[in-house]
Amino acid sequence: MPRAKLPPRKPPAPDAKYNSVLLSRYVGKLMLHGKKERALNILYKALDDASNSLKMKPVEVLEAATETVRPLVEVTPKRIGGATYQIPTEVDHDKGITLAIRWIVMTSRKKKGAPMVRKLSSEFVDAIRKTGGAYKKREDMHRMAEANKAFSHFK
Repeated sequence: MPRAKLPPRKPPAPDAKYNSVLLSRYVGKLMLHGKKERALNILYKALDDASNSLKMKPVEVLEAATETVRPLVEVTPKRIGGATYQIPTEVDHDKGITLAIRWIVMTSRKKKGAPMVRKLSSEFVDAIRKTGGAYKKREDMHRMAEANKAFSHFK
C-alpha cells in the first residue's frame, strides 16, 4: 500500500522584534529545555554585538552568516554491489539553511570559556569573514563532494 502524503510544513511564526522567520528558526535550534525567552535574549544580544563589530544591521548579519555557511552540495552514501559510495548531490535551499543554522549553533556551543552570547556573536562574525568552525564544516563538505565527483553518475 502506498504511503500517505504528509501535509506541507508550516514555517515558524516570525519573531516580534525583527519580523524574521530565519531568526525564529535560529531560536528553535538554540532553545534548550523549552526556554524560548532565554534563547531569544541570547540571539538578540549576539546579533547586536555582531552588528556593532561589522557595522551592519542585525538581520543582515543573520542572513549573511547563514548564506555564507549554507552548503551547496553534500555527499549521500549509496550501496552498490557490496560497496558504499559517497555520491555528491545538490542540497535543497531549505535544507541548506537548516544545515547552516545547525552548524553555527553547534560550533558556538562547542567553544569554551565564554558566555553563549559572545560565542554566538563571534561565530556570526567568523561566518561572514569566511573563517570559523561552521564555515570550515561547509568547506569540508564541499571538498568531500569534489573528491567524490567521479561517483556522481550513480545518482
